[in-house]
Amino acid sequence: MTVTVYARHSSQCSKSKERNAGQWKRCKCPLWLQWNTSGNQFKKSAKTRSWDIATKPARKLEEALELAANGIEPPKKPDHITIEAAADLYLGDMAQRGIKDPSKARRMLARLRDYANARQVMLLKDVTRPGC
Repeated sequence: MTVTVYARHSSQCSKSKERNAGQWKRCKCPLWLQWNTSGNQFKKSAKTRSWDIATKPARKLEEALELAANGIEPPKKPDHITIEAAADLYLGDMAQRGIKDPSKARRMLARLRDYANARQVMLLKDVTRPGC
């Protein structure tokens, strides 16, 4: 499965009237992704004007299409982590890095736990700064 990056030239672009100008990389026209699946042609905006940036989502989409073609489900994003689990992971990481005195980190985590308990916040994603 191949995903192609191409430019959709605006009417002001000098390459808009030329034939096969979609691969012209020197203009700043919007880039799109194109692929074929079971005889159908699909297009999706790359949401960028940079060829370097556009190739990354093209390769990701290519991998996802290959997995789908082989009947393999793509990996799911992990569920949201709780504040307690994040604190344990952080302290474990500090121990692994060999930090001898994590007392300051423990005090800060205790404050975070108190803050979360007072506001009945369970997930780390729900902790925001004031005014958000």
